[in-house]
Amino acid sequence: MLFLWLGVALPISLLARFIVQTLYGEQYAASARVLSICIWAQFVSNFGIAINTYFAIEGQLRYNLYLTVAA
Repeated sequence: MLFLWLGVALPISLLARFIVQTLYGEQYAASARVLSICIWAQFVSNFGIAINTYFAIEGQLRYNLYLTVAA
């Protein structure tokens, strides 16, 4: 899951300005920073889904509560 996420996050982060300009035009080029930040924030979300699934499989859902409160 980490490698898949990195395979998506790195190109989007590096090409964010080009992506935003292509899709929305030059007037929104400054928004490329927001795209770069959001793509890196997805790691936390994806990790949370993976760890929640792991806890459910192992029958350790009480740890999910601790992680949620800590986050």
